[in-house]
Amino acid sequence: MTPGPVAPKRRMMLDLVYASPLWTQRRATTAVLRQAGDAVLTAHPDMTRSRYQATVMLADDAELRRLNAQFRNKDQATNVLSFPSGQPEEGRGTLFLGDIAIGFETVVREAGRDGKSVQNHLVHLLVHGLLHLIGYDHLTTDDAEEMEALEVEILATLDIPDPYAEFELVPHPAIDA
Repeated sequence: MTPGPVAPKRRMMLDLVYASPLWTQRRATTAVLRQAGDAVLTAHPDMTRSRYQATVMLADDAELRRLNAQFRNKDQATNVLSFPSGQPEEGRGTLFLGDIAIGFETVVREAGRDGKSVQNHLVHLLVHGLLHLIGYDHLTTDDAEEMEALEVEILATLDIPDPYAEFELVPHPAIDA
């Protein structure tokens, strides 16, 4: 019996931009972030294109503060920002999902505060950002619970413990940009 056609492997292509010299473990960071991107895609069998793409800027807090002020009217650094492309699902080629920016100092500070490894926290923030790019949000408690549960599920496939285990879920209000 002849085997049927093999479905092409779906890929989440991440264009990583190291915009700050603070991100020194680039080889390890690149590997773990690409693995996390594929885990997000695996959790979404309804995403049927063979290729999805996102740009991830690994920056410092000064750049995240600038972006946060420019796009969210918040003059402070933050851990992760997501900018969905708004590209429609139609078509067959690579779907560009959007851009994500992650701030080094905040990632390190939060990981230390919460007793997590920097790598695990970074992966969590990337997963969170990618979920925003594909349409998830946390504006209501129900939406936040759905997004959190999916994050936990994806992180578990990467052997990363539940990042919310000791925290109470708080929905984020909408931001007028």
